[in-house]
Amino acid sequence: MAVPDAYMVELPPDRSFFADLDGDGDLDELNVTGWYDSDVGMYSDFGIYTDTDGYYHYEEFPADSYAPYYVKTAAGGHYLYLFCEQLEGYGPWFFLKVIDVSNGRFTGVGTMKVGPACISDNIYLIPTDPGQFWMDDYDALLQEVACTVDPMGLPELKL
Repeated sequence: MAVPDAYMVELPPDRSFFADLDGDGDLDELNVTGWYDSDVGMYSDFGIYTDTDGYYHYEEFPADSYAPYYVKTAAGGHYLYLFCEQLEGYGPWFFLKVIDVSNGRFTGVGTMKVGPACISDNIYLIPTDPGQFWMDDYDALLQEVACTVDPMGLPELKL
């Protein structure tokens, strides 16, 4: 099986995904789990697990829904993009939490108010290529902006 030098793939929540996170040639398990709090009607926390060293990360991050993505860059970076949707006011708002998962260690990179580009009601452009993907920037009120993954792992405008 040939693995591309760079790709983005949506991870199934609460299911294991396998990628070589530490460059040793063996596949490492990556699992993202959200905890739904039925008392408040939203996810309150999420956890990430990798078997590279049995490393586990837990964080409070409230969201109505979330979609985790594994991002592998051509430069060798491994990132978790956690798109979180929060319903408030006039409609949904997305937040992106970026975590560096290289070597099976989890380092927070940043949080942005962006989400996958929405071209019409509930139809989104799914990101698959870290070299060019489309986002909506909720802070700048920009829609369908071409982005690339920067050297730190965050989306940046593609010029």
